[in-house]
Amino acid sequence: MKYLSKFELLNLKLYRWRHDDYFNSNWRFEKIKLSELGVWPKMSGIPDNFCVGNLCQTAECIKRLLKKKDRKYQKLFEKIDKLLPYVKIINRYLPLIVIKNGNIRTSRRNFNFFKYHQTLYDIDDGNHKAIALALLGEKSANAYVGERVFNNEILF
Repeated sequence: MKYLSKFELLNLKLYRWRHDDYFNSNWRFEKIKLSELGVWPKMSGIPDNFCVGNLCQTAECIKRLLKKKDRKYQKLFEKIDKLLPYVKIINRYLPLIVIKNGNIRTSRRNFNFFKYHQTLYDIDDGNHKAIALALLGEKSANAYVGERVFNNEILF
């Protein structure tokens, strides 16, 4: 295992846009409505059209997949099955990480950005947790909310 310096870590090209979101945002802890969240495009390999709406709509699509027991999505089903019994406790101590007025779903780095509906928050981390919460009938979740404030010259 190699340890990276701060400079090396900040300059990893793979997550450069994520660092930009994290370092250029003010952060606060909130309880937010699941219906105001949007998941990552093509989350866990599910069809793109399942992810265009809000989290609750995506959860309904996944619920239909669960009923069909499509083997193509077996890994997704296993992740969600393992999360379901513990997800409320996990969310209490490890909240979702979301970007307010985010650009994860609607930016040009997502080649299908034009078909995604704008949601108040984009989930940056915790898509599976959020889906599991929605499948359990929860209406809200704990989250660290980042709200973009400025652009940092160091990162670009």
